[in-house]
Amino acid sequence: MQVRDRIHRSINESTNSRVVMWSFFEALILIAMTLGQVYYLKRFFEVRRVV
Repeated sequence: MQVRDRIHRSINESTNSRVVMWSFFEALILIAMTLGQVYYLKRFFEVRRVV
């Protein structure tokens, strides 16, 4: 019974660390996409003067 408990605890800790790392990665991607869209929209709506 103790062996099963240790195995399950190990699996739970491994899964938890993977979920935490994935959420950080996902947050970084979300921030990068947001900054990219802001940059793109600023350039898109920029007034260009033809001289």
